[in-house]
Amino acid sequence: MARTACIDWQVRDIVGHMVDTTESYFASFDTARGAGTAIDPLGVRVFQDVANQGAQAFRSLSQDEMTQRLGGDFATVDRTPSEQFDLGVRVLGHGDYRVSVGPEGLQYATGDISDLSTTIEFDAGSFVLTAFGRVNGGTVRGDHETAERFLNQFFRI
Repeated sequence: MARTACIDWQVRDIVGHMVDTTESYFASFDTARGAGTAIDPLGVRVFQDVANQGAQAFRSLSQDEMTQRLGGDFATVDRTPSEQFDLGVRVLGHGDYRVSVGPEGLQYATGDISDLSTTIEFDAGSFVLTAFGRVNGGTVRGDHETAERFLNQFFRI
């Protein structure tokens, strides 16, 4: 088994860590929605031990089983829309962007957005906070449903 920079970890433990962390987010999201039970806070002093135990807990599973499990976890967070939608993003003082979101992912380019039915305007600070998932900021001009679809398209941690 290949070693890593983490003491006592093997490469397979990195995948275990990804599965453990991703699936713990799922449980936390369920709790936030009222469908689960919150665990007691553990604090930062034991975080490395808990993360280590979670990563190594999957060692009995094969590489194929872990790859499938991780793939299933990623499919759960994949919010790729089945059809494309377009909108404009204006960052005041920095420019306008034409944004397309669809099965092929997200694409953007600077350009005129006056012909688009939906535009979200941001000041630079609210754009950064929205991009990092801290707020759903911006002022919507046009179709609010398209704007909400865009703002909620991304998996935020």
